Amino acid sequence: MNSTDMPVIGWMVCIDGPDKGKDFALVISPDGNGIGASEKMAVMVRDDKNVLEENHAIIRFDENCQKCYIAPGYGKRIIRLNNTIVFAPMYLKPYDRILIGKSEFVFMPYGGVIDPNNTWVKVKNKQPVMDILSDMADCTVKPCVGWLVERNTDTPGIAHRLSADYNYIGRSEQMDVSIPADTTIADVNQAAIVYDSRENAFFFVPVSPSSGYYVNGMPVNGVVPLNGYEEIAIGMTRFCFIALCGEYFRW
Repeated sequence: MNSTDMPVIGWMVCIDGPDKGKDFALVISPDGNGIGASEKMAVMVRDDKNVLEENHAIIRFDENCQKCYIAPGYGKRIIRLNNTIVFAPMYLKPYDRILIGKSEFVFMPYGGVIDPNNTWVKVKNKQPVMDILSDMADCTVKPCVGWLVERNTDTPGIAHRLSADYNYIGRSEQMDVSIPADTTIADVNQAAIVYDSRENAFFFVPVSPSSGYYVNGMPVNGVVPLNGYEEIAIGMTRFCFIALCGEYFRW
């Protein structure tokens, strides 16, 4: 089982540095989401003595405009947002890139609008295919490619991390996406989210025979391509599918 234990508002994914491939969940908290060298931080930056142990920077959620913003702390190491130094709080957009010390992160909100006219998103986040496929092997963990976020359970907003190839869904704790409370879902291998890293494409794959599969409210009985932000229903559980990889980013 690979999920956070609190409702998410977004993620920071390390795309370069000691934790390359790892994702860090961001949540609504009165203290914000601290970024620093300590394991206590929501986002950990390792192997850089110039990054403060706690709150070298912080990401907060502005409930008025429903956006996250990053603010600098008091560390000596410069923080850059899309290659611009962060001197004061700055709002974050999908696929913004944040550089702190030896580590670079991509920011992904749970929701939000991708602006196709954003020059950084259109140009800087696209890489040659061969570079991407070789980069996956450089990750220190199996790289995150997206998430399934629970919608209608007792704990809405709980996110399940997805990686390349098959991500199986079932009630068992051994599943990549474990939903133990839904008795209408099989114990193992009810369905799967598949990411094809070579083609940079996602698919929803029903595995066990069932009439309880829906994508965006439409019943399905076969493989369905996914683009991102689809609502997927399996049994009594609904998910929102969030794609990290796709048109604007890939490993």
